[in-house]
Amino acid sequence: MGMQITGFREHQDNSYTFQETTPTTILKFIEWAYKDDHVLEKAGASGNPKLVDGDTSSETAEECNEVLRHAHIYTFADAYRIEPLKDLAFTKITSTAKREWTLRKGTPKPPRDVNFQLSNRLMPVLAFCYADKLPEEDRLLGWLGQLVACRIEDLRAHPGFITTMR
Repeated sequence: MGMQITGFREHQDNSYTFQETTPTTILKFIEWAYKDDHVLEKAGASGNPKLVDGDTSSETAEECNEVLRHAHIYTFADAYRIEPLKDLAFTKITSTAKREWTLRKGTPKPPRDVNFQLSNRLMPVLAFCYADKLPEEDRLLGWLGQLVACRIEDLRAHPGFITTMR
C-alpha cells in the first residue's frame, strides 16, 4: 500500500495550477512530454498563436515573437527543473534567433528600419529573460549578453533598452 500525502491543495483538488506561465507553454510542455519535441505554430489570423482546433489565446502580440515563445518554454523548464526540455528550448531559441535576426555573409548593411524592427523583436525577449526569471549565471543570459554586445548600436537607439537592462 502506497503512502498517502494529505494536506496539499493539489491532493484535495486533484489538480495543479502552473504559476507564471502561458497556456501555449503548457501545451508545448505536454507535446514535448509525449513526442520529445514541440513545434510552435505560426500566429493565427488574429495575430495570436493558434492553440487547439482554431481557438486563439488571449496572449499579447509579444507572444507572436517565436524566440520569446521559446524563452517562455525555457524559463518554464528551468523553474520545474526539466533539463531535457530546457536544452531543447535553448537550441530552438538560438537557431530561431540566428535564422531570423542575423545577416548572412555578403548581405549589405540593412536599412535603419530593419535594425529597429530587430530591436523591437529582441527587447521583449531581453525584458522577459532578465526579469529575475533565471539565475545570473544561466547560459541563456550569457548567450543573450553576447547577442546584445553584437547589436549594441541598434539596441542603444531603442527607447526601452536602458530601462530593461538596469
